[in-house]
Amino acid sequence: MGDLPSPIRIRAHHLLCLQGFQGFGYSEEFIAQMRRVHRLLRMKPDTDIQVLIGADILCEHCPHHYRGRCTIDDPEDQPIETDTPDQAVLKDRRTLSWLELENESVQLWGQVVYKVGRLVDSTAMNALCRECKWREEDYCANALDELNQKVTSGELLFPAISKSTEPAEEDDSEPSMKEGPERETGDKSETTSEEIPDSKAKNNSEPADSLPDRT
Repeated sequence: MGDLPSPIRIRAHHLLCLQGFQGFGYSEEFIAQMRRVHRLLRMKPDTDIQVLIGADILCEHCPHHYRGRCTIDDPEDQPIETDTPDQAVLKDRRTLSWLELENESVQLWGQVVYKVGRLVDSTAMNALCRECKWREEDYCANALDELNQKVTSGELLFPAISKSTEPAEEDDSEPSMKEGPERETGDKSETTSEEIPDSKAKNNSEPADSLPDRT
């Protein structure tokens, strides 16, 4: 774990994925890297990360990654020549805006976890990650609701220091490969809701997608 770069580059929507990681993924190589990063961050919440829009240290090991583009939603999973942002980038932009973080800013992982717990629950996640095929598995939704409850109840304190002093048990089992749910074909319609206020869109060079009001 010690040879991971510092800061660890993590794309914005992966901040949510890491909360719900259960040992599944797109390939054994991807799962192994996800587990490695996930374990380090859980053990060392004071780790520096760089939050960004675009491919990160996890994408480098994903079979759907091609020259910085996520191809999972491209026709037949093949890269296409286009300037249109892929679905992963759209999720990054929404998540970055929702968490009020600057692109490529360096943060402490523990502080980001606390902020995720304060601002994101399963309802917000379903809007932020509406294109994601993993949503129906409920891994992230359940984990984010649990984290949100810990933050709102005071069980998890800023910066992500739990009142319990017992370290979390780590799963040393071998990675299990599980592909995401089968992709749907045909046109995708974007869910619309009330627009993000201008202050929430300041981190992106292009207009932010619509998201629900915060409660």
